[in-house]
Amino acid sequence: MNKKEEAIEKLQSIVKPDPGAWKKEVQWRNENKTWIRKSQKIAFRILRALREQKKTQKELAAMMKVSPQQVNKWVKGKENFTLETLSRIEEALEIDLLAIEIHEEN
Repeated sequence: MNKKEEAIEKLQSIVKPDPGAWKKEVQWRNENKTWIRKSQKIAFRILRALREQKKTQKELAAMMKVSPQQVNKWVKGKENFTLETLSRIEEALEIDLLAIEIHEEN
């Protein structure tokens, strides 16, 4: 095998097998941008509360009895929040992440 063939083989081993994967990712993000944006806002609010309270993600994890990696997944958007999780974070940090107004019909 000559150097050119070796270089081509090496490049092919590095290149993603599906060149359209990034397009699928972009399409998925566009289709889900509303809830992704809300999730980001919640994550930023959590990070801001931690900074204001001079607490770390590790300390939040300890308060919630979860791993620091779990907290990191939440704030980086690697895992979606459940209502239970949001409620537990609100309790731990004594903040409101979701303000839900209930309107009674007269």
